[in-house]
Amino acid sequence: MNGSLWVAGAGIQMVSHVTLQTRGLIRHAQKLLFLVSEPGTAAWLRRLQPGAESLDAFFLPGRSRQESYERMLDHIASRLRDGCRLGVLLYGHPAVFSYLGPEAVRRARAAGCEAEMLPGISAEDCLFADLGAALDFDLSTAGYQCFEATLFLLQHRRPDPLCALILWQIGIVGQYQYELAGPNRAGLQLLAAELLRYYPAGHQVICYEAANFPACPPSIQPMPLHRLPAAKITRLTTLLIPPAAAPPRDGEMAKKLGLPEA
Repeated sequence: MNGSLWVAGAGIQMVSHVTLQTRGLIRHAQKLLFLVSEPGTAAWLRRLQPGAESLDAFFLPGRSRQESYERMLDHIASRLRDGCRLGVLLYGHPAVFSYLGPEAVRRARAAGCEAEMLPGISAEDCLFADLGAALDFDLSTAGYQCFEATLFLLQHRRPDPLCALILWQIGIVGQYQYELAGPNRAGLQLLAAELLRYYPAGHQVICYEAANFPACPPSIQPMPLHRLPAAKITRLTTLLIPPAAAPPRDGEMAKKLGLPEA
């Protein structure tokens, strides 16, 4: 196996989030594989690389996501064994909530291939840009926790109500298989019930979804926490929970740091 691999992110918005560096690599790749969220980017990629191949075909109803990713990784490895200069373009950032991107690079390097990963704009980046100026707290000073929603429940993660909480993929809580149906309401109800152990029922939360197209606004739905199970969400919706209270300030530590107490 003597091929080479690069893995990059396509960002969230159609075409506009693809960096100049990644565009150059796309043009010069001998083979391009991609997994993106909307058909506009796929059509653009096929114009740049007529032989570009979507990895969507590996997702089948009833097949677990893990099995789908393993088959994609085998497909990537087979292309590298052919000795080609291979590019893989993934939705968002290739290493943010992505098993496929980092694992492809790890396996390629273990097989003796040159492999690199390039950054992309993630949904988190979009969330910070779209909501940062609208929030009544500063994410940089309040801090935040970040979990995948299903793992948040499975691992009994305990949120800190004094900082913000970001939960990803709230629309597919408990779904390990690829499903074409809408959001999992039963899973969302379990998530809401768990969150109500830590936050008041009336605490304002935000269901957020980044815009896929430059001319379209993001979806921003503020609501009290107890209404979350009935929220209009999709498989891509993210939940942002602002802090329930301001954290205390340690006056003695402020003195030691030479900072004003106020």
